[in-house]
Amino acid sequence: MFNVIVFGKCNLACDYCFAEDYMGIKESINDPKTMSHESYNDIVNFLSLSKTDHISLLGGEPTLHPNFNDFLKTAQKKDILISVKTNALFNRPLEVLFDGVNQERIFLHINLNNPSSMSKEKWEKTLQNIKKLKQSSMMVDFQINIADINFKYDYLWPVLEDFPKSNLYWTLTVPIAATGSSNKAIDPFTVKSKLMPRVLELLDQAKKQGHKTLGVHGITPCLFPKGFLEDNKDHHTLASECVPVFDFYPDDSVHYCFPLEGVESFPSYKSFKNLQEIQYKFLWQAARARPFLFPWDKCDGCVHALSGDCHGGCMANKPWLKEAMWSGQEQFWQLIPKLTKDLNLVIKAFPKTAWDKNLKSKFFSSAPELWSKVASSIDGKRSWQEILNLLAQKSELPNDDLKLWLEFSSYNLLGSQNAVLLPTRHRHQRNLD
Repeated sequence: MFNVIVFGKCNLACDYCFAEDYMGIKESINDPKTMSHESYNDIVNFLSLSKTDHISLLGGEPTLHPNFNDFLKTAQKKDILISVKTNALFNRPLEVLFDGVNQERIFLHINLNNPSSMSKEKWEKTLQNIKKLKQSSMMVDFQINIADINFKYDYLWPVLEDFPKSNLYWTLTVPIAATGSSNKAIDPFTVKSKLMPRVLELLDQAKKQGHKTLGVHGITPCLFPKGFLEDNKDHHTLASECVPVFDFYPDDSVHYCFPLEGVESFPSYKSFKNLQEIQYKFLWQAARARPFLFPWDKCDGCVHALSGDCHGGCMANKPWLKEAMWSGQEQFWQLIPKLTKDLNLVIKAFPKTAWDKNLKSKFFSSAPELWSKVASSIDGKRSWQEILNLLAQKSELPNDDLKLWLEFSSYNLLGSQNAVLLPTRHRHQRNLD
């Protein structure tokens, strides 16, 4: 996902929004949080040279930007698919906003907030705009942002009824990692008992209405009753991985994501040759903190954590994030000499090997029990060869395959975002026991 923050204000002021600095309405092309046409062109060219075929326009509310239509055309000239994350409270007619563009190459992702969060006039205008979208050829999906235990959702169905093929995204609102955040966020440590019954009602209703759902922003599989996700895999899916979404700001800075602004950020994307270099830097930093961020005891050895399907929820929800990054870096350098003969080998192989999902899936499915054994064997004392010898006693894999498997696993355990390595440190960091 590659988000371009084109406009620094919004015509709503949702209390849960992690873009709280961008709330309130001010349409000024000279505002420092308003992206210039030149800056936008530079970012589109950068993404195009990085072989990116899609971007997402964000704000604030991106459709408020005076040059919104020109931005669409600029991206489409590069044959880039465009996603627009919007509240649908448009300040101009659809005919103006989307004039002269290929609507079949535009995807609208509409945050459909509870009517009680805005004035009656704004809600009615939102509904009018959405009804007009039925006549367009744009792809439309909707999202509900859950910020309260007793959240309402019945208002969704009359709207989604007009879009039978639309998907319903849902998320638990997350905090902003930076100090001073005041947005309304869900506490993940109490969510299961208090909130999940209501979420399950929402998903059941969506299924009955014929809409598939996708839980985003680090929804963890363990929140659900055993067997629920497997039994409903054709209807409900999760995106439990935490990977960079790449937020490009008007000042040329680039961030892992909005909630991690100032924690995982670089002052200018222009100091990098391409998007892949930025991705490498972001993932390399996150990888060192990752083992400290899985929040619950049952994360230790969890099949979803070890396979990389789940990253323990949103990083911004972890109050110990900054400490984890330092601790993870220290632990990383301690483990390297024991797990590899050559540090440069890990650095070199990381971007190519550790991110190959097909290869990861192949290795994990071929010997899933080995993941737990490898993770429990890494203690900073055993060498790579000692771990190999230990695994050889318990595995039916040929020795050469086992060497390759362990080599691949080492890169993932050290340089990717997959393994829960340090359960005792988890408990220490969380201070929850």
